[in-house]
Amino acid sequence: MSSEANPENLLQALEERVRQELRLRCEAYAPNFEMPEVFNVLVALLARQATLAIELASAPQLWNSHSAPLFLRAMADVHITLAWILMDAKNRARQYIEHGLGQAVLELEHRKKQMESSNEGDQAGLKDVIHHQQNWIDLQKWNFLVEVNIGSWSGKPAREMAEEAGLIDIYNYVYTPFSQCVHAPGITSAVSTPPLQKTPSPD
Repeated sequence: MSSEANPENLLQALEERVRQELRLRCEAYAPNFEMPEVFNVLVALLARQATLAIELASAPQLWNSHSAPLFLRAMADVHITLAWILMDAKNRARQYIEHGLGQAVLELEHRKKQMESSNEGDQAGLKDVIHHQQNWIDLQKWNFLVEVNIGSWSGKPAREMAEEAGLIDIYNYVYTPFSQCVHAPGITSAVSTPPLQKTPSPD
């Protein structure tokens, strides 16, 4: 087998290419220091997309109808989110960050509630986690000023975001089928899974 046809070499080359493409895009993007949240959000989403691609590519055993959609649906979500934010980057990047902070505050409150009912041995560790998480949130914004929104960060369903961003085809042909695999076994998964063989009972 030639080195070019070696699967390990191909996967390594793919990973290097993804990292290179990510680096080139980050270096080419000139941040506006009056709107640092735009740069932070866009680069973070690109980095997440690259990470998902690398993780999936590096694990061929996941290339099946059960596991691959878990990655591919997330990647479609990132693509739609990124495209929608770029339509009004200043306001939507800030909105994205505010929602993320709200989720962090919500998680913090859940941990505090968990500590109330935890045993004494676990309380010390939870107390440290809560302390560090509280400090991190306060570095971004005082937590009592953070608005907690348990709904969609954009206030819109994914389909509407895709339509506005001109990505309805991706939503219809990628997002929806892969979402079925995320939430419940889809028709394709069910068909591809061999039925359990019933052991015949002895006569």
